Amino acid sequence: MSVVGVADVEASGGRLFLRPGDVLTPLARDRAADLGVMIEVQPSARGGGGTARSPARRDSASSDSPPSGALYRR
Repeated sequence: MSVVGVADVEASGGRLFLRPGDVLTPLARDRAADLGVMIEVQPSARGGGGTARSPARRDSASSDSPPSGALYRR
């Protein structure tokens, strides 16, 4: 598990691959949406199937990895 931040999004080259358990910060999710970066979540070893793909979006309800509430700025 790792925390994926803005620097990771900007260095992704248009496509960001997340492993199960990775946490994408809300700021990084917003930056991905601004840059049009495609976020791909790789399936877990337990589950089968293909790679789940979703464009970066501002609303966490439709995203594959919900942001952690602890990562919001106050």
